[in-house]
Amino acid sequence: MKKYKNLLIYFIVVTGLLVLFKYSSCVKNKIENNEIKAKIIGQGNINVFPYGLTNEAGDTVNCEASAVVFLKNSNSFIIASDKPIYNKSSVFTIPYSLPLKQSNINYNLSPEFIESKKIEDMSIAPDSKLVFAITAFDRVKKNNAFDTYNNLMYWYEDKPSDINLVQSSSNFGVRSSVQLRKRFSEVLKNKNFPDGMPYYSIEGLMALPDKKLVFGIRAIGKSYINFKYTNILIETNYRFEEDRLVLDEKFKLIYKFTPEDTLSIKRPLGLAGIEYDPYNKQILMLTSYEIQENDEGLGAYIWVLSLDNLKNNKPPELVRKSNGKPLLLAHKAEGITIIDKKTIFVINDDDRVKGRNFITNEETQFKREHNQAPYTIIKF
Repeated sequence: MKKYKNLLIYFIVVTGLLVLFKYSSCVKNKIENNEIKAKIIGQGNINVFPYGLTNEAGDTVNCEASAVVFLKNSNSFIIASDKPIYNKSSVFTIPYSLPLKQSNINYNLSPEFIESKKIEDMSIAPDSKLVFAITAFDRVKKNNAFDTYNNLMYWYEDKPSDINLVQSSSNFGVRSSVQLRKRFSEVLKNKNFPDGMPYYSIEGLMALPDKKLVFGIRAIGKSYINFKYTNILIETNYRFEEDRLVLDEKFKLIYKFTPEDTLSIKRPLGLAGIEYDPYNKQILMLTSYEIQENDEGLGAYIWVLSLDNLKNNKPPELVRKSNGKPLLLAHKAEGITIIDKKTIFVINDDDRVKGRNFITNEETQFKREHNQAPYTIIKF
């Protein structure tokens, strides 16, 4: 009797272990299958201005599309180049249709856009019709020569010509948001720069619910030639006082991560764009690299950051292809916007890199002209 009892116990233990092993395998497979997967469903180049356009000095004008926001009500994009477009505006709208029809480009000639230098990102508030745009805030001089590199702007979607500056001040006739520099410098200070960060570059901007603005920092350091890439998010609240938008006096650093740890690669990746996804209540992030001045030296990745991971400072999830490998974008992606629950639009700034005529690998190679803004459409 004791022998049969021991055999029964043995059978129960072995069966339990087999069930546990099978359950663990199912859980592992479920986790792997729950990886965030996406694919490129469309890409091309927008002819932003005529081919061969030159400025007064005879230099070729180059489009460096750096910011984009999708306006659902008008089914159109607002896109900005971080370099001036001679005799035009660096900000323009284009209706959303595939392929994008260049003949429908409409340049926004508002003085604030004409005068602002190096617009890097745009966003639309999820709970209102406010649209925001920001420049890099990456340079300033004692005189007013670089003040307009320091602008934070907003307008209502249905009033695109009525642009307002946040924290506007005048320096010998030049209006800008340059006074905000102190707040960014203060929140970014560290042990190497206890009195404030002397150099930083803003390349991300998003509006969150409850009237919050988040700024994405791509680089910090001593100067524009002595810096390191980073991925930092800074948050503040905004409100209206006498019909003017104002920000809270203090900014706070709310998030920081190192994408190279997730990817196990040596390429330095800096934040290139951020946007809140109101459909899925999550944040989309772009990181890009620029290690060589050719198409294969540029590239970008997409990440999804849940609000819980944002709150707990946990890493975002890397967006992958159907085979589980990272979804690598060939271009130096700089702007990201949400079209619908499953579709996003990315605008690319390849600087002056034109790529090649014959492409053998679309994941790492591309072709564009100086007057073109490359775009990528991605579906989850």
